[in-house]
Amino acid sequence: MKTIKIYMVTCNRAPQMYSQGEYPSLRPWGANTIHYDGWDDGGKEYILPDGYEVTNDMVGSPQIWGPDDRVWELVGNDIRITDGEQYITLNPAN
Repeated sequence: MKTIKIYMVTCNRAPQMYSQGEYPSLRPWGANTIHYDGWDDGGKEYILPDGYEVTNDMVGSPQIWGPDDRVWELVGNDIRITDGEQYITLNPAN
């Protein structure tokens, strides 16, 4: 059973309104800057379904790679992954 750490990130100040809000992320919140302000919840472990793995993209950002050879994105506050067509809810590890 593979697990991954997912952070609920809150961005309350950003130059673009669409960047503000709460969202799941494979990366913790970085340092606040003059343009960005936010925090994360410290992260929680979730069970990654069989056949899925976390890899890094070309610039080193983590991503979820599915058994269908596609990148799956994190969506929603209920911690789901999607390939744009189907959704899978991830369960907490503990």
